[in-house]
Amino acid sequence: MMGNEKIATVFEDTMSKTHIIMASIMYTFAFCPFIGLMYLIFKFDLRDIVIIIELFAYAISISVFFVVPAIKISEENIVKVDLNKKRLFNEYRVVLYKKIEITDVEDFDYVAINSNAFGYTITLWYQYNGYRHIQLLTFYKKNKAFLYAKSLCKVIDVDLLDKIDINNPTWIDKSEL
Repeated sequence: MMGNEKIATVFEDTMSKTHIIMASIMYTFAFCPFIGLMYLIFKFDLRDIVIIIELFAYAISISVFFVVPAIKISEENIVKVDLNKKRLFNEYRVVLYKKIEITDVEDFDYVAINSNAFGYTITLWYQYNGYRHIQLLTFYKKNKAFLYAKSLCKVIDVDLLDKIDINNPTWIDKSEL
């Protein structure tokens, strides 16, 4: 990355220590049946191939039970914005797998705060072949949602749309933040 880029992280969902411990335990339980299977393969003769195939099927069924939650726990998501080049970086990571989606944005329009059943959702709206948006965070407390939305608007230099009262949406100019 060049020195003239102004990159701001607008959302960072990384693993906490508790998630790391839980994912490690789940991955361990997922791979233990295969370690046991390797031991049994070396212990049995090749004449017992039917037993080995049955044990392999059991090992897969036990492992899938633990691998799926381990992947879900160890999933990380980071959203960054390059303000100078008008780019949106959406990075997904799971253990050693990493995928970065780069979207060239025509213009960052506004940040919206919405009320839903689970709390208050912060959404970043931008222009890219028409209007698009990315949902960033959901807060349970209204004041925390407003603090985050206001600080995000200051960093990106956009207006804030308060859509908590759906019948009376309010625009807050970036100069008032």
